[in-house]
Amino acid sequence: MDTIIGVGFSIPSEEEGDYFRFDSKKSLSDADIVVFSPNMENTTYSAGYPHNKHEGKTLYDYDSSFRIKEHFRHWENELLNSLKAGKNIFIILSRKMDFFIYTGQKEISGTGKNQKVTEIVEPFDNYRFLPTKKVKIHHSEGSKIHPVSGFIKDLYECIKAWAKHEVHIEVSEEVKKTLFATKNNDKTLGMYLKIEKGHLIFIPAINIPDAFYDENEDVWRPKAIIWGKTFKNNLVEINRALKSETEKTPKPLWVNDREYFLKDSLDTIKLIEKYENEIAALHFTIAKLQEVLSEKDTLKNLLYETGKPLELSVIKSLNILGYSAENYNDGHLELDQIIISPEGERYIGECEGKDSKDIDINKFRQLQDSLNEDFEREEVSEKAFGILFGNPQRLVNPLERTLDFTEKCKRAADREKIALIKTTDLFEVVRYILESGNEKFKIDCRMAIKTQLGKIVVFPTVPSGVKINAISKTLKSSRSKTKKT
Repeated sequence: MDTIIGVGFSIPSEEEGDYFRFDSKKSLSDADIVVFSPNMENTTYSAGYPHNKHEGKTLYDYDSSFRIKEHFRHWENELLNSLKAGKNIFIILSRKMDFFIYTGQKEISGTGKNQKVTEIVEPFDNYRFLPTKKVKIHHSEGSKIHPVSGFIKDLYECIKAWAKHEVHIEVSEEVKKTLFATKNNDKTLGMYLKIEKGHLIFIPAINIPDAFYDENEDVWRPKAIIWGKTFKNNLVEINRALKSETEKTPKPLWVNDREYFLKDSLDTIKLIEKYENEIAALHFTIAKLQEVLSEKDTLKNLLYETGKPLELSVIKSLNILGYSAENYNDGHLELDQIIISPEGERYIGECEGKDSKDIDINKFRQLQDSLNEDFEREEVSEKAFGILFGNPQRLVNPLERTLDFTEKCKRAADREKIALIKTTDLFEVVRYILESGNEKFKIDCRMAIKTQLGKIVVFPTVPSGVKINAISKTLKSSRSKTKKT
């Protein structure tokens, strides 16, 4: 198996020594494949206190400025040496960070008491390590990433749930091979480029979910390790394909001269172009279908997730029920959800998932604090109601679960008139609404929450029988748009 080393990007695994910090000077000699992320958020570089700024951007202190230049020179040399040795390097396209560093030079003006010493600073960014000047990285953000090459089909399937469009790429020469692009194909979000004997392969940023890591045990969770193995296998397959391409002797230019032309080659070329166009159209359709499926499947997070994925799926579910719901963070107060019903009720939501236990009083107490802090805000004139969304025994099949909220939590909810909602129950009603479009049922669900404050909310019974396959309808619409295009 090829040795894969991540720099600034930790791939979930049980192995040791396969991760190097970005702010280090490790050697890549032992690596067969390198995965490199210029994410500086997990480094020890400091802007000092108070936070130094220059022209509105971060200005790192003297020590950090020296180390940044030293580390960036080190990684540029290490990557270039790896490319010269024929190795392939995957660059994770993290957010571009522009900042300033001290040069160590000073400018002196004036004399005597009027003498003024000015420290010279220079602009810098987190992509200065790239061992080529052909590539430019530009600030760019978006929600959709489209694979445009079958070359990375399996990799895309592996990363699509957490891939992010944070920058786009410009290449000075048309020698790139595009892998990912925006919906309209106007920006390159991933590509590969031959440098020396190896390749730089640029892929979108990957935000591995917090739930993958067990902070109490300081280890990756089993599902994270499974994902990490799949991710590594995909890198190995791409690495082999690129090496095979490299080892093949390039065609000399004279091979294309007329005297070596085969009569039926033109017909074959036309057939290839025809099938390539058909494949491209199919890839476009598949990408659309995958978007639809991914969007629908986010609701399944209500059944097994915790943390941010659970929060976001609850927000999506509340929107389906007709509520306005969103995260709130003003730098001082952070709330999982601020929820407003069409009827005018205002709620504060808090989410909690437990692997094998009831939802306990700790998260309830946190919700109480959030309600009080929210009420203290100047723009809030009336205290909101509270909803605690719980996903107990989240790794157990919902049909086999026996727990919900602790007795202490239930008594406190009754006293404070805070609604308790099991996210598995929320999943059932939201799924029915998506499939049926039953507007009256939405209202009944909102009324159930309003009238059962202080209790575990029992939603109306999901009617059986008539269901409309909303997913199928969406897919048909997608196919029709593709044909028109």
